[in-house]
Amino acid sequence: MKLNKWKNSIADRNFRNETNENWTILETTYTGVVEKSNEALESAKTAKEKSVEANDISKNVQEQLNTIVIAGDSGPEAAQARTDAKGNTSDTLKERLDVEQLQRLEFQSTQMKSKFDNTFELIAHRGFGKQFPENTMIATKLAAQLGANSLECDVQISSDGIPVVIHDDTVDRTTNGSGKVVEKSFLELRQLDAAKNFPYFSGEKIPSFEEWLQFAKGNSKFIYPEIKGYRQQSDIKIIIDLIVKYGLDTRCVIQSTYPDNLSYVRTINKQITLGYLVNDAQAFNQALVNATSDRNAVLLPNASLVYQNPSLIANARAEGVDIAVWTMETIEYMQRIKSLGITRFMCDFYMTGGEIL
Repeated sequence: MKLNKWKNSIADRNFRNETNENWTILETTYTGVVEKSNEALESAKTAKEKSVEANDISKNVQEQLNTIVIAGDSGPEAAQARTDAKGNTSDTLKERLDVEQLQRLEFQSTQMKSKFDNTFELIAHRGFGKQFPENTMIATKLAAQLGANSLECDVQISSDGIPVVIHDDTVDRTTNGSGKVVEKSFLELRQLDAAKNFPYFSGEKIPSFEEWLQFAKGNSKFIYPEIKGYRQQSDIKIIIDLIVKYGLDTRCVIQSTYPDNLSYVRTINKQITLGYLVNDAQAFNQALVNATSDRNAVLLPNASLVYQNPSLIANARAEGVDIAVWTMETIEYMQRIKSLGITRFMCDFYMTGGEIL
């Protein structure tokens, strides 16, 4: 609103006094508005100058940062940014950050190495399953008594949701029964003789996975359960819950030929080590990518694969990923694989001192 100023004559004053006692207030307000308007214009001018100044500072900082990161500026602030907590100074900030990232990866690798050192590890595959009735408790106990460092087994889910220890999808090969494991109840499975191919051990039962874990807890350095048949993928949680129940998740390498199963395990538990079972170079390389990303995983290749392609071992070692191979049946073959730097072996027989016992 624009106000017309007056001459302040007597008539004007009389008119003002007679018609509007608040005229003085209005005049004062108008004067204040003009002053505020002028102040606002001045503030806007100052703000614009500050904005330009801030933009110049930002540009200068970015140029300095680029210099620090790329060119290795030697200024005091740059030197401080390029110096780590231990006082080590890198040529550039980028170099320092790269070094710290490598140190983090090396620390993770060291954690894995401390868990799986380079000492010889004899893993009883199915409880030395070609020497005793595979995946039975008698085989598991005898394997431990003979001197196996670690125990391996196969786990499936019965029709009523009980994890059991058996390899094949059906019971035909290893028992006196027939039919699919996942279609039989736990009681039906327990009625079968699991020593079909070893008459001397006749009467052995298909163990529950919980029974197997109860023994393995005090008799195995690590456990290597392999996920086999189940009703639906969520059944895997039943297996994991039992492993955790017996405090074995930090000593467990859970195996599968299916990466999706291992990914599912990881959503449930972070402590269990994932074991990628692989048969060919393509699967090995993909598993190595997965294992490197997870940082708590190992590769479990067929021994012949790494024997024919020793560069695969070097690739895994370079990424800090360990390897255990399967399956050894002769001491001579074990020695050849061992010469490639492998120290962890799944065996179907107990091997020691150059002999198979």
